[in-house]
Amino acid sequence: MADSERGAGIHAWALGAVAPGEARVLSVPIEVPGNSGRYSLPGSALERIDAWVTDATGAEQHAGAAMWIGADSALALAIDSDRDPATSTDDLGYTLTYGNAGAAPLEAASLRFPLPEAAVFISATGGGTRIGDEVVWDLGVVPVGGGGARSVTLSVDPGLPDGTLLHVAGAVIEGVSDGVPRIADASTITPLRSTPPLRLVLEGPALARPGERVAFRLTVTNTSLQRQDDAQIQLFFPGGFEAYDGSTLLGQAGGCVSGVIGGGFDCFPGDGFRWTIGALEPGTGKTVLFEPRVQRHGVTDGRLLRLSAVATEGNAFFPQPAPGVGAEARASLTLLLHPDRDSDADGDADGVGDACSTLDIDGDGSENALSDGILIIRGLLGFSGPALVEGIGPFGADPDPVDAAARIEVMRAALDIDGDGRSDALSDGILLIRYLFGFEGAALVEGALSLGATRTTPEAIAAYIAGIL
Repeated sequence: MADSERGAGIHAWALGAVAPGEARVLSVPIEVPGNSGRYSLPGSALERIDAWVTDATGAEQHAGAAMWIGADSALALAIDSDRDPATSTDDLGYTLTYGNAGAAPLEAASLRFPLPEAAVFISATGGGTRIGDEVVWDLGVVPVGGGGARSVTLSVDPGLPDGTLLHVAGAVIEGVSDGVPRIADASTITPLRSTPPLRLVLEGPALARPGERVAFRLTVTNTSLQRQDDAQIQLFFPGGFEAYDGSTLLGQAGGCVSGVIGGGFDCFPGDGFRWTIGALEPGTGKTVLFEPRVQRHGVTDGRLLRLSAVATEGNAFFPQPAPGVGAEARASLTLLLHPDRDSDADGDADGVGDACSTLDIDGDGSENALSDGILIIRGLLGFSGPALVEGIGPFGADPDPVDAAARIEVMRAALDIDGDGRSDALSDGILLIRYLFGFEGAALVEGALSLGATRTTPEAIAAYIAGIL
């Protein structure tokens, strides 16, 4: 920042040459201060963010956005895309995570996702239906401290040029809480690029509890035909987590970068992490681990914690890219804070957010190939409603289709068993059901690995599945 005062600074990026059809998406992590000390805000405020891009001739383009900051921030919504940048040859998925950290249930709740221009709707989880240019979900009641996730899959017009920006403008969750209308919105931009050289996948749980240590896996893969030198992964450390001992990352060639400049081992929210990956040959990748602990106090049930990461080729700290570097990939993941709750009269925790991170999809206390395995494969194929759970009862519990779909959605990222960046029924689903049947060795993986798999040996597949059971 050019100014040492918070809220009064300017971020500047030296982009260097931007090739025709190339797009750059820059991120500025901003922590909104609480109402204490000299950084306190009024009960509500309208803040504006403005940006300009200029070229060597002095020509400029301006964009701006207004952000309403209010004391009532109990309802939250976040959007994460599974590809950034996206390509016109692969489907593009978005996950919408929502939470109610308020003091009253959100009734008559609905979730709306506006379809980007030039994108074609394919499917949606959790009963989402296309109505006009939106995908709409009827959420019913979101209880206090509750929340959940819904996903939508799109295809992209193959005729779009590189550099096209796919803009999801204003996804919304709304409802009535204690007789008062409530609303929260979220937007995101995904650039289109035909052959992105790097692919970054951020995996982790969808739910966490205060005081719990959570494990995140960040995998960068060289998808190009050329060697990528000096690859790095960089992660922004958000609020809601305890201070982190960055020395634990040294074995992974990683460390903390405090306050964006300088360095140190004691890492706090607002700092960043950097892993030096080095050279990646075509088709190869590397995974690093990040295991922070959620704060024990001061976090509210239903709060969303969002992690953002970037993989680059070049020595520049997130969010600032190296000048002229086009090898960049981004990923984000939203974590819903959701503690255990007592059961209601029906034996289920109230609300959509009662799913937990487990492969016991039918809730009978065990993982079984003919119940949980079949449910997961059907869920990954897009089954919903009665078709999802039909015939499962004789092999396990008789699950409610909404509960089963919610549990599958919570585990969707973790179900990328072969590590190709996608959770697919005909690869990951087959690997899982074989493992649950007791297959070992070559019989476990034969004919089931995708072309982009990064976990390819029976030992690696078995160890990964054992780790998510």
